[in-house]
Amino acid sequence: MIYITVALGIEGKKIIEYYGLRRDNEIKKFQVFKNDEITLVITGVGMLNALAGTVFVLSQSDGNEEMLLNIGVAGAKDEQKYRIGDSVLVNKVLDRNNRVVFYPDMVFKHPFKEGCLETFSHIVKKDENIIGDIVDMEGAGVVKGGSIFLDTSRIHVIKIVSDYLDGNIGDIEGLIEKELPLIDSWIKKIKEIAYREEILNSQEIDRIKRFSEEMKFTQSMINELKSLMEYYKLCGQSIDNLLGKYKNIQIVRKNEVKKIFDEIRETVIK
Repeated sequence: MIYITVALGIEGKKIIEYYGLRRDNEIKKFQVFKNDEITLVITGVGMLNALAGTVFVLSQSDGNEEMLLNIGVAGAKDEQKYRIGDSVLVNKVLDRNNRVVFYPDMVFKHPFKEGCLETFSHIVKKDENIIGDIVDMEGAGVVKGGSIFLDTSRIHVIKIVSDYLDGNIGDIEGLIEKELPLIDSWIKKIKEIAYREEILNSQEIDRIKRFSEEMKFTQSMINELKSLMEYYKLCGQSIDNLLGKYKNIQIVRKNEVKKIFDEIRETVIK
């Protein structure tokens, strides 16, 4: 099952139409729309609502072969980096309230721009001190709620740029409708990979574990490395050949750990 969260009905309308979703009238706490493969929930505005809506729908799943997407619009602070209508796959989520940072696994190739999403508890104006590339009021709540139930490789946040924080918001329905075929095509590709079971054999899993220990990877790096290696193997590549390139490296400084991990990620998803 693919779970999609949106903050507002106007963000969900074209998604509901595109997939032919129907309202589940037995659910009263949130507006939930379904078909056999997709469940969409309209959470309402704000991080707490997004968190509650995400937890509500995922708590009813069986936890197997699930994927969570947060789709919606966001404001961008840099007019040179993003155009109105650009789809941005979020590679970092900042919770403005308590400075908590989330790093979604960027395992799969994609056709989108990337960026850091900063989630605020209020409507943001251009003159505020903004750390992220794009801003919203829900993303951190969705990721926080989703990570209770799902591995981070199954959580994706896609934001469509609707404005430059100047109050001139574009046609939200039209912006989302235009990007849906691209988003849908990507979802189908990663679903084929993410839903496969036992991609890695026991020897490969042990190889990844030993390599991670040698490289002194953090737990989040280990989780993402496993997903990267699954993808790499499905692409017909050799895990041993890739990891073997680093067999004689001795980790001395912390910055070397991140450098090696970033090199591996770039090799896999280039």
